[in-house]
Amino acid sequence: MPVFLRPWLLRDAPALLAARWSSPDLNTQFTGADFSDEAQATDYIGNFLRFSDSAKNWAVVEDGVAVGNVGLSAIETRHQTAWASYWLAGGARGRGYAAQVPVILFGTAVVCGLRFTSNPQSLGR
Repeated sequence: MPVFLRPWLLRDAPALLAARWSSPDLNTQFTGADFSDEAQATDYIGNFLRFSDSAKNWAVVEDGVAVGNVGLSAIETRHQTAWASYWLAGGARGRGYAAQVPVILFGTAVVCGLRFTSNPQSLGR
């Protein structure tokens, strides 16, 4: 299936709502967010999945439906750093999308003028 990235759109709220509840392990991605209806999912997109100077979030889109997120947040140009994150809905896993995330984030970080360094803690060392 073709998959691509694009900024989140408010009309992605139904897909975000479905993705949010697709797997219990996504609870950590949405701590404190109330997702009981599409209006709240729309608010979440506008407030947290924004595309700005300090945060860039791309929807992972499969067949026209947002099934995940790839993001850079806390972008700090002085030190050329940012936090990188991603998540996928339960049904979008096992298709190799997550394996592409480091390549996507590296390219994006370079375009944004950021440096990429390793985080030893994320490697379990």
